[in-house]
Amino acid sequence: MYRLLSSTVAALSAMTILLGCGGDKSMSPEDLAPDTFEAQVSGAINLSFQGMASFSNQIGYFQLALLHAQANASNGLITLVRADAGIPATGSYQVSEEAGSNFSLGFIGLFAYTAGQAGETYISQSGTCTITSSGTDHLKGSFNFTATSDAKTVTVSGQFHATSSPF
Repeated sequence: MYRLLSSTVAALSAMTILLGCGGDKSMSPEDLAPDTFEAQVSGAINLSFQGMASFSNQIGYFQLALLHAQANASNGLITLVRADAGIPATGSYQVSEEAGSNFSLGFIGLFAYTAGQAGETYISQSGTCTITSSGTDHLKGSFNFTATSDAKTVTVSGQFHATSSPF
């Protein structure tokens, strides 16, 4: 599963260069425009960003990808993955390293950050993802989780209005 997640992060990080979508500034999942998210990261990295939100459930895993809207020197990527291809129902789910492999628990959360040529991937340790609206073509909600990379810790939080994508 770690190899799949590492490959996913690498592929999605490369995709951030191709994106140019903006987002609404409302910070409420119900008010966000389709395909958008807003997020804040604090701790070892302090960053606020917005961009494209989409999900896929076609590879045996459910994946929610939140990609930074502007390709610049510093980029962020948030991915929530679970070992179930079904679209999650409304409700609250755990976000932790263990939860991603047990679909009854929730998601594993990843935060990948690049600054120039350097990059780091933070893996969730604890937190929640709350789905407020769920359908075959959309997913709305919020997330808040703590993630680590070596001895560094960040808190990642935000809201999303994702649409289905074949990525």
